[in-house]
Amino acid sequence: MDPLPIHTIICLVCWSFCLLPFYASSSSRLLPDKPLSAGSTITSDDGTFALGFFSPSSSSTKYYYVG
Repeated sequence: MDPLPIHTIICLVCWSFCLLPFYASSSSRLLPDKPLSAGSTITSDDGTFALGFFSPSSSSTKYYYVG
């Protein structure tokens, strides 16, 4: 089996770096196409703060609170 040409390897490495932001992005922003739904949270980049909808476990009603 012949080795891959160097330009093919360089293209594959560059393509990998182009895709990296999609996999390494954080979910610390609210966007119109990705709303915050019940049971999900957004967390600050350093993990200090989190925001989400919650319902007290002792509550018999389906009220949700933001916190």
